[in-house]
Amino acid sequence: MKRIQTNDLASMILEALGGSSNIFSLSHCMTRLRLDVKNLDVVKVNQLKTLDGVINVVLQQTKIQIVIGPKVQQVYEQLERLRDQSTPSMVISSHQRKTSLISRILDTISRIFTPVIGAIAGAGMIKALLALLVAANLIDKTGQNYYVLNFIGDAAFYFMPILLAMSAAKQFKCNAYLAVVLAGILLHPHLIELKSAGEAVTFLGIPMVLATYSASVVPMILITWVMSFVEKTVKRYTPKSIEIFFVPMVVLLVMAPLALLAIGPLGTMAGDLLASLFKILDQKVGWILPIMMGMICPLLVMTGMHYSLLPIQLAQYATLGYATLMGLPMFASNMAQAAATFAIYCQTKDRSLKAIAGPSSLTAFMGITEPAMYGVTLRLKYPLVAAMIGGGCAGIWAGLTNVRTYVSATSGILSLPVYIGEDGLSNLINAIICIIISMTVSFSLTFFWTLKKQREEACVVSQSPSILKTSLEN
Repeated sequence: MKRIQTNDLASMILEALGGSSNIFSLSHCMTRLRLDVKNLDVVKVNQLKTLDGVINVVLQQTKIQIVIGPKVQQVYEQLERLRDQSTPSMVISSHQRKTSLISRILDTISRIFTPVIGAIAGAGMIKALLALLVAANLIDKTGQNYYVLNFIGDAAFYFMPILLAMSAAKQFKCNAYLAVVLAGILLHPHLIELKSAGEAVTFLGIPMVLATYSASVVPMILITWVMSFVEKTVKRYTPKSIEIFFVPMVVLLVMAPLALLAIGPLGTMAGDLLASLFKILDQKVGWILPIMMGMICPLLVMTGMHYSLLPIQLAQYATLGYATLMGLPMFASNMAQAAATFAIYCQTKDRSLKAIAGPSSLTAFMGITEPAMYGVTLRLKYPLVAAMIGGGCAGIWAGLTNVRTYVSATSGILSLPVYIGEDGLSNLINAIICIIISMTVSFSLTFFWTLKKQREEACVVSQSPSILKTSLEN
């Protein structure tokens, strides 16, 4: 059967969603469209699920996640073009579902980080490659090649406030270029020089807390959020004839002092507090988080909540130089999904299921689990349980050996070098042991549960003639 073209799929999705006027917000991650709709009652969910090119549809109140796969970027771009051609004019239904404050905050954080993931994942993989080259003695750490590659890999993390300024401005519907200027103020060499000098600094008679904002997360999100209100207020009272220069001038004059004197330092303290909290948990009960995260990662991925944890992970990198929250648990969970799906591929006699299980097992092995999860493990249920148990078992070893990642990267087999640290290869070896545990447990459980189900089905089939005879006699 001929597959639906990207532009046709986008049109069909838009029609099933109730038209462009029903879409409140639209974004995407590596495999899925993420939407907030105004009225869920008009969305044709069953029609969405049956579209050729849609793997699955996940509903969360007024939020919809449409799992597309690798072509999600093209579908997203076509949807945006179709939305631009329409005029939104829909009144929100009184039946629209309301979400809690916490849910809205987490969803906003997730939407801010989703566009940034590709940049930091790519930079992280460069750092991973560099670590692998050093471990294999293929590059000299004192040479210029290492120096240049190192700052190429560091750039996305160092200038994290700028990336977040662009993304947060889109979410808070304010001027992205002004947000980037504010991020530039936080990273300006003169501010860094003031901090390095170690002397007391005041601005407008107020003592300035000189924090380090490179690689920071919380400050820029808070600054952009506050800026959105300031900009709207200034615009409301500014004549159109002078708006082009007057609004940016006033916004910068108001927001720069606020950012330097209050919001920036408070945001830095909040980020440091989060990192310190997880450091204490890591030191006191370090075995709990890897086990818990290893088990529930598939559930976090289903809801998209794993992106909401990224600020904590990045705060750990910025303050501790390593992270323990998401790296290994997500990696172990993905490998468990790959192994469980591969077990189904080896065991099933259903040709259509085998055709899905083979390729999706490979993509899960590379770090993208949605095809495996929605096409196989969630559909059959018991492989998903096996994968969650496998991820939890790997978490036990990770907690006992304190496995950590030293840079953020995708959670696929190619990201193993991010576990290479200054202490040699011991951390990497423990990470590999975790992966072996997760894959062995999940593959074995899925394999034997499949055998058991096949035997039960064979038993039912073999007994069916006698059952039929008994029923006829009765």
